[in-house]
Amino acid sequence: VFGDAIDARYQGATVDSLGVATEVPSYGHVLATAPSFAEENPETVNAFLEGTARGAAWATNNREAGVDALVEANGSISEVREQARATWDTLADEHIVGPAVEEHGWGWHSSEPWTTMADALESADSGEVADPSTVWTNDHLDTDAEYIGDYTEQIQ
Repeated sequence: VFGDAIDARYQGATVDSLGVATEVPSYGHVLATAPSFAEENPETVNAFLEGTARGAAWATNNREAGVDALVEANGSISEVREQARATWDTLADEHIVGPAVEEHGWGWHSSEPWTTMADALESADSGEVADPSTVWTNDHLDTDAEYIGDYTEQIQ
């Protein structure tokens, strides 16, 4: 996980990384809820996703202020402020925007990475693996919302 590599570097370790996603594409940051909650509260889920996208765009465009807000919300982060900034920079620059986001908007998921990950877990005999088509959805992602559908235009 890229954040662990950043943490290790800040603790003085030498870190060599492999880009595993080229062989096993997967999603590292996922927002999840119980299907029943999403079905019973679609407006809440939609608003949460839109607010998260808007916050990600704001923090990408205002990185120092974003870290300030993070430290204000959790004072213990002040001790690792530089590391928190490096983690956000890596996430924002290398992991949030990709082909699916460029085509469909922030937060969009496609089945291929989930299926590839499930196949890898099954081949490693790691226990019961859920059918990817039953555990993710784009149904609550409002691609007409400015910070979702036009996410890449919102970040500088």
